[in-house]
Amino acid sequence: MRNNLLSVLLLLLLGIVSAQMGANYEVIVNQDGGAFVLATFSGQGPLEVSLPADVAAPYVKGVLYTKSGSTIFLSLTEDRMATVSYRTEKLVSKNGDTYSFALAIPENITNLYASASLPKQASVSEVTPSSGVIMSEEDSVVVAWASTSSLREVKVDYVFFSIGGNGGGGDQGGGKDGGSGDSGIPQWLILAVAIGATLLLILLVIFFYYFNMRKPKKGILATEGMRNVMKALNENDVKIVERILEEGGEIKRSELERKCEIAKSSLALSLDRLEQKGLLKIDKETTTHRVSLSEWFRSL
Repeated sequence: MRNNLLSVLLLLLLGIVSAQMGANYEVIVNQDGGAFVLATFSGQGPLEVSLPADVAAPYVKGVLYTKSGSTIFLSLTEDRMATVSYRTEKLVSKNGDTYSFALAIPENITNLYASASLPKQASVSEVTPSSGVIMSEEDSVVVAWASTSSLREVKVDYVFFSIGGNGGGGDQGGGKDGGSGDSGIPQWLILAVAIGATLLLILLVIFFYYFNMRKPKKGILATEGMRNVMKALNENDVKIVERILEEGGEIKRSELERKCEIAKSSLALSLDRLEQKGLLKIDKETTTHRVSLSEWFRSL
C-alpha cells in the first residue's frame, strides 16, 4: 500500500514538473533549405529531444545529456537553462515550387515560443497551426508561434517570388529625317549623349572600385542571425568571432592570438570547435595560417 502511494505521488510530481517545461526555438532557414536551430529549454525533469537524421553531434550546453541514435535525453534542472544547437538540411522539403518547413516539438513542452526566419524573398502560403504570426523584417520573413498547450509540430509552406516587371509598351513614332518624334532633337544627338553618359558611368565605377580596394578593410557588422548563433557559444568562442568581424572577416592566426589574449591551447580548441560548427574556415596550406568567417556564417 505504501509503495503504491509513493508511486502515485511520484507520477503526480512528474506531471507537475512536465507541465512547467518550456522551450524557445529560433530557426534560421537559408534559401537553399539548410537551417540553423537554436533551442533553449527550461524546467525540471527528463526531456527527449528528437534530432534530424543528419545531425551527428549537436552542441549542448548547461545540462547533462545522453544521445541514442537521433534522440538526445536531457536531464533538466530548475535552476539552469539548457541550450541545444545544430545545423541541418532536413527541416525543409520541396514539392514543385513549394517549400515546406516542419519542426518537431518534444512532448512535455507546454510553454512554447518558436520562430522561423525565412529568406526575404519567401512568400508564405500556409502556416500550421494557424495561430502563427507572420512578420516582415528588414532582411527576412519571420513566422512565430506562442503556445501554452502541447504542440507537437509547427509548419510553414512558402514559395519564392521573383523580382521583375514587364517593360512599358506603347507606340513611339519616330519623326522623319532622323528626328525623334515631336521633340525635334536629332536621334544621333540622343545616341551620342547616351554613349557619353555610359562611358562616364563606367569610369566612375572603375574609380570608386579602385578607391575602395585601396582603403583599409572595415569591420563587419553582426546581423541578427549571427548574434542568434553566437548566443550558443562560450566566452572564448564569442571573443574570437567578434575579433574576426572587427577585422573584416579574416585575420592571421598569430595576430588573432595576440589581439584576443587567449592561450595557444585554448585558442586551438576554440578554433577547432568553431570550424566544426561551420562558423570559421582555417587555411592551413601556408606557413601563416589565416582564419576567416565561413560563407554560411556570412550569409546569415
